[in-house]
Amino acid sequence: MGPSPFIVHELTGHIQSIFLVEYPDRILVLDGGCHCDAVLITRFVTRTLRRSMDDVRLAVVTHMHPDHAGGIMLLRRRHHIPVASHAAADSWYAGVGGAIQHVLDIVMAWFVVIRVKSSFRRLWYRRRLAPDHPLEDGSALPGFPDWRAIAVPGHTTHDIALYHESTGVLYVADLMVQVKSTLTMPIPVSIPELMERSLVRLAALPVRTLLVAHGGRIEHPSPKIFTDLVDHIAARTGIRYALLMLLCGFPAEIRRTKRALAARRPPGERA
Repeated sequence: MGPSPFIVHELTGHIQSIFLVEYPDRILVLDGGCHCDAVLITRFVTRTLRRSMDDVRLAVVTHMHPDHAGGIMLLRRRHHIPVASHAAADSWYAGVGGAIQHVLDIVMAWFVVIRVKSSFRRLWYRRRLAPDHPLEDGSALPGFPDWRAIAVPGHTTHDIALYHESTGVLYVADLMVQVKSTLTMPIPVSIPELMERSLVRLAALPVRTLLVAHGGRIEHPSPKIFTDLVDHIAARTGIRYALLMLLCGFPAEIRRTKRALAARRPPGERA
């Protein structure tokens, strides 16, 4: 295997890591962090890399939560950067339930700010992305055909991971999070059945570098990182977790997905 065609830069965002993939002639942004992180990304590109923002050819939103989609919208407005996301991303915050969830997710992001002892900065962002490039499972990224999107629902109904097969680099966004040096499941796991499938699917990939939004860079990860997390799904019980799930269950897309899954099960397995 030859040298990597790119350099992966990790930026310390407001409450998460942000990864920029730098090629000699173009830059790919893997999620844009919070609204306030747009300035961080711009400064890194122009001052640290000494590149033009015109070199940022694509920004990908893996899911619509505040610490992943917030900064992207500002980057697109200021620098006309095209945005790619799952084709169904805008369904997450659609309707009345989605609007309520959008507010609750921003409030929960504030609690993360407090927990990680970060500063209080703007987190509000529009709840509709309208991606320039809608992606499906297996789609190559526009302008970066060596990367492909992998649908990994579970945290939300529309999560995607980003995989560079020839180098084994995999960005999983919030499919897992690191808490006190331990990788665990995110909150929420909206569709446990789909989360389990997503983890098992990623465990089968040859991965040499794992990029985690809340965990940083992990070199030469074992497939057990994914399969061990499957046991964490069933272990999440108790009143506290049930209350958290209530606060994360307003999108109508969750109910639609659960009904569709139930309809596909054999009659004897339906709840």
